[in-house]
Amino acid sequence: MQIDEAQAERLISDIRSQIALRAAQVAIEGGGGGLPPTPPLNRGGGGGTFDPMEPRVAKLEAHMENVRAELGKLSTVPADLATLKERVAHLPSKGFIVGTTLTSMTGIVAALGLLKALGILH
Repeated sequence: MQIDEAQAERLISDIRSQIALRAAQVAIEGGGGGLPPTPPLNRGGGGGTFDPMEPRVAKLEAHMENVRAELGKLSTVPADLATLKERVAHLPSKGFIVGTTLTSMTGIVAALGLLKALGILH
């Protein structure tokens, strides 16, 4: 199967859309569901909101490092896609495969006919 440039661009666009969709899901889910639910911040009086936030911020920062690492793995997608596109471009076409098969079959039938004419096959 050969892939043309337009198909490759559509594939890249689809992958980018899926990445953006997943990033939005992670943001909506509050970090991909990896963080435990936390109580809301205290209201009024100004006390008690700073200390509980520090561990939450640390957890978010740690989680963002994981998100960055995962996104870093996706940076190789365009290069990998270009490699696949180049490999597919060098695959034999259907015409070549059909032509080779028919030529081989014709050669085999001719050899069998020659062997029969010489009396080697009965």
